[in-house]
Amino acid sequence: MNIKGKKVLIHGVDITSKIESIYETNFGYRVNFSNGQIGTYNKSDAEVLEVKPFDISEHEFSDNDISLLKLKKRELYLSIKFGSERDNTIAVIDKKDAIAIAKALGVTGEDLL
Repeated sequence: MNIKGKKVLIHGVDITSKIESIYETNFGYRVNFSNGQIGTYNKSDAEVLEVKPFDISEHEFSDNDISLLKLKKRELYLSIKFGSERDNTIAVIDKKDAIAIAKALGVTGEDLL
């Protein structure tokens, strides 16, 4: 089974980034890990979830003074308007910044499903 667009949980823990592939069997799942190990899990221990695709360009920010300029590799470029139209500035947010913001806002893994 192709894991692209899926999240794999074993005993409730997300292992998606640690696996190469997963196969459904009559009794559960066979997991091929990136480090070469193979694991087998009952269906009650493993869960394969569909992940909703997310397109930031379709997101409406809660503040109309913030708009998306571009998403480049792993950086998000935002335009932030201060006062008049001529006072715009650009903020670049990378993955570490986004994680820090998410933690500060109390975002959980479940929020991202």
